[in-house]
Amino acid sequence: MKELPEKFHSSMKNMFGESEYGEFIKSLSMPGVSGLRVNELKTDAYFLESKLKFLNERVPWCDTGFYFSEGDRPSKSALYQAGLFYIQEPSAMLPAALLEIREGDKVLDICAAPGGKTTQLASKLKGTGLIVSNDNKASRCIPLVKNIEQAGIKNCVVTNDVPERLSLRLPGFFDKILVDAPCSGEGMFRKDTGAVSEWERYSPSECSVIQLDILVSCAKMLKQGGMMSYSTCTFNTTENEGTVEKFLGLFGEFELVSAETRKHGISAGLNGFTGCARIFPHKAKGEGHFTAIFRKKDGRFTRYDKNETVKSAAGAEFGEFRSKYISDGFFVSERFERRKDHLYLLPEDLPDMRGIKVVRPGLYLGEVKGAKFEPSQALAMALRSDDFSGTVSFDSESRQVSDYLAGLSFDAGTAEGYNLFCCDGHPLGFGKTVNGRMKNRKLL
Repeated sequence: MKELPEKFHSSMKNMFGESEYGEFIKSLSMPGVSGLRVNELKTDAYFLESKLKFLNERVPWCDTGFYFSEGDRPSKSALYQAGLFYIQEPSAMLPAALLEIREGDKVLDICAAPGGKTTQLASKLKGTGLIVSNDNKASRCIPLVKNIEQAGIKNCVVTNDVPERLSLRLPGFFDKILVDAPCSGEGMFRKDTGAVSEWERYSPSECSVIQLDILVSCAKMLKQGGMMSYSTCTFNTTENEGTVEKFLGLFGEFELVSAETRKHGISAGLNGFTGCARIFPHKAKGEGHFTAIFRKKDGRFTRYDKNETVKSAAGAEFGEFRSKYISDGFFVSERFERRKDHLYLLPEDLPDMRGIKVVRPGLYLGEVKGAKFEPSQALAMALRSDDFSGTVSFDSESRQVSDYLAGLSFDAGTAEGYNLFCCDGHPLGFGKTVNGRMKNRKLL
C-alpha cells in the first residue's frame, strides 16, 4: 500500500483516539477481502453454493453475498458469463441491502456505474416496477450497460445526465433512490493503490459540496413517504455525518431511518448520528463504508402516469422472429421503441423521458437487417430457458460450453437456425446452427 498522507493520519487519530487508531491503521496493511453476490433474477444461493464449492462464508449484512479467496477466481466460471452472480466488494453491498425495496417500486440509482448496486436493486425488484440507472459520464455508461445486460434485467432504463436535469424532468417520481456518492475514497486505500493519489487531489470538503448537491437534486425526485440511501466509501466525518447534517438542515421533511448497527461488526455513525451505519476494516470483514437511510415524511406528491407519447411498432421483422421463438409471457409490456434499426422493449412504468439523455430506453432486443431480425446478446441474457423455442443446455463444465465461449463450432444436436444456448439451464447467449454445426451467435 502507498504511504498514507500525514493529513489522513491526523484526521483518523482525531476520529478514533490514540488507542483505537493503532488498530485501525494496522488493518489497512492487511489483505483486503473479496465477495460476490447472487443474482436472484436468475438463481438462488443454494444452487450457486452447489456449483461453486469454494463458497462457504456469507456476507453477514447481505443475505445473497458470499466471500471468496483470491485463488478461487469465480470470474472463470461459465456461470459468471451467464450472469448468475456479480463480483462485488462486500462492504459495497450494504447500501442497497439497507434500502427497503418493495416489488413494483420505481427506483433511481443516481451514480450507478459500474452497476453493482443497480443489479442488486433490480434483483430485489424481482422484475417488477422500474429502475433508472444513471451516470453522468458517458464512458462509465459502457460497463454499466454491459453489467445490466449480463444480469438479464428487463425493467431498467440507463441514462447519462446530471442530477439537476433529472430533477427538473422527474420531480416526485421515485419511491426509492440510492445515492452512492463520489467521495475521497479513503475506504479503498488498502485495495486500490490509486485511491491515495485521488485523495490528495480531492479534499473531503470539496467532495462534501458535490455530495450535498446530488442529495438536493434527489430530494426533489423522491415521493412523499419514499426512502433514500446515501453512501460513501470513505471514513471521514466531513463527507459522512457532516453531509447528512447539512442535508437534514436544508430539508426538514426528511428524517433518518435507524439502521441496525449492533451486529455483524457494523458500527453506528459518529457525532450523535447513531442511526447511520459504518463498516471499519478493523471491526468487520470489509473495506470502509458509510450508509445513511432517509425517509421523506411529507412534501408535495406528484402523480405520474406511464408515458404514452413514445410508441413505436415493433415491425414485421421482429414480429416474425417473436412468433417463431419467444413466448408471450416473456414480455413485461407491449411498448417498443425503434432507434434507426435498433429495437427496444420499454418498461411498463416508463415516464416521459424527453429532455433526458437516455442511453438505453429499455431492454435491447436486437437489430433489423434488411428483412431479417437479428437478436441481441441482451435479449438472450434476459430470457429464461422455457421462454424460447429451441433451447439447448449443457453442464457448465462441459466441452460444449467451453467451445461455445471460445467461439468454436460444434455439434450440439440442435435444429437449424437460432437456438438459446444454456449452461445448467441458464442462457449464455444465442447459437446459430448451420449444416448441423452450432457456433456462438455473438462471435459470428
